[in-house]
Amino acid sequence: MDWNALGPAGVILVALGGAIRWLDARQQRSRDQMIKALEYRLKAEQEDHKETEAERDKYRDAYRSARKTLRSYEQQLISAGIIPDPTWEEPDV
Repeated sequence: MDWNALGPAGVILVALGGAIRWLDARQQRSRDQMIKALEYRLKAEQEDHKETEAERDKYRDAYRSARKTLRSYEQQLISAGIIPDPTWEEPDV
């Protein structure tokens, strides 16, 4: 290979290297955007999960309070000599 042919080959190699570097940077930006989008989505899902758990706990506490009141009424009936209907039962949550 002579020195005159090395110039155009060098230009081609430099251009090819630049194109590869540009493609790599483009892929990295795409990956970064995807990671940011997934982090945002995860954060939103975690907040939604916390809200759902808080609402579930609120309803669970209200249910347990109602069950406690019903048991109290049942005990009052039993202490008054009235037998409550044994077929009626609340599901235990």
